[in-house]
Amino acid sequence: MARVELQRLPAILLAILLVGVVGAACDPPPPALRVEGGGDAAVIGEGGDDPPSLVRVAGSELELPDAGPVADDDAGPTEPPPDAGGAPDAGTEEPPQPAQPSCDASAVGGDYCAGDKVSYGVEGTLYRCAGPGPATVVRACAQGCVVAPPGHDDYCAEPSPTCDANAVGGDYCAGDKVSHGVEDTLYRCEGPGPASALQACAQGCVVAPPGHDDYCATPPPTCDDNAFTGDYCAGDKVSNGVEDTLYRCEGPGPATALEACADGCVVAPPGQDDYCANGACPHHDLLRWGLAPDASDQLRCAGVPASRVVQTIGSAPASAGYHAQDGTIDGHAYCAATDLSSSGLSNAELRALLSRLADGGFAAFYRWPGHDGWPADESPHIHAIYAGVPMKWQLDEQVDDWLEGRNGLSSHGSYTFWQPSAAQRAQVRALFNASN
Repeated sequence: MARVELQRLPAILLAILLVGVVGAACDPPPPALRVEGGGDAAVIGEGGDDPPSLVRVAGSELELPDAGPVADDDAGPTEPPPDAGGAPDAGTEEPPQPAQPSCDASAVGGDYCAGDKVSYGVEGTLYRCAGPGPATVVRACAQGCVVAPPGHDDYCAEPSPTCDANAVGGDYCAGDKVSHGVEDTLYRCEGPGPASALQACAQGCVVAPPGHDDYCATPPPTCDDNAFTGDYCAGDKVSNGVEDTLYRCEGPGPATALEACADGCVVAPPGQDDYCANGACPHHDLLRWGLAPDASDQLRCAGVPASRVVQTIGSAPASAGYHAQDGTIDGHAYCAATDLSSSGLSNAELRALLSRLADGGFAAFYRWPGHDGWPADESPHIHAIYAGVPMKWQLDEQVDDWLEGRNGLSSHGSYTFWQPSAAQRAQVRALFNASN
């Protein structure tokens, strides 16, 4: 069959052919086409939906170029191809959800600030962790969150303790004119403003009556294990007692307060009840012959038993006349100087005894071999002069030395073992001046 190239057809014939081809894709087969010059033009196709590739004109077959797929006018709008990744349209995309606070792998049960073993937490917030996993909000910390040392819970910072507007100079428990304080803590105020912590009160903080400082409660007074039935000063077999207070013990256990001693509490020799000083020691029989009566009573008040008195009046050559008789009072011969044994006493106990003797009017020295001018080959003892009676000139000089901080020996050197307070010096000087 002869084939004719399309471009050699007259223009009008080509237009007719193209119209027929396009219509064939959409409509039923058209009737035979008439062409210029006579004759029919018929479409020759393969069948189905594809457009034909040949046209017969006047007995000749013409080959048509491929027109590609033809749109279907009745099919409606064409859908765009789906996105290869399956992503939704930008207009309908949901925003990403924020990460939730979580306890890190190193977290154990306890409270943590955001950032301390808690990821994705809100800054300044305290969280509770039961281990790794979700974190539970404890509270938001208005003053900030404090990371504690390892092994301790983190915590919210609190406002600084502050003395209220009605605070004056003094000590206050938290909550008593002190805001933002720690419970059972004692604070110092100098007026309104910052409060200074003095101490944490293990037994609780006591709010005192107006005009008095608040204070930490103390454990109740207790009779020690070595206490017997009797009366004891605080500190003498009574623990947690108030200074200068006399207590009653029925053996170990609770102590009962008997009296606050305005002039001090006196620790008596073993086997005797302690007692409150009454400004003057109660009068008793002489501890030893050769003592002035008042000196004997003051030795008792200082806790000196008769067994510790080793010399009163004496004429031994080693005494060099210092222990000769000074006079007679109420028929009792006396020497103002008395030697006491230091046996069994520690240096601390010796210093405490010297202080009690000074309270009773004695100018007393501890003669310590090799110290403060006392020869190393001499015996240790306490040399005490009672200032409340007339005395010989040698003892006058020793009292003067004691008042001036010297050793009371012929060297008149410094005395370093112990020194009296100003009040004790004043009391001894007054007694001495009244009697000498």
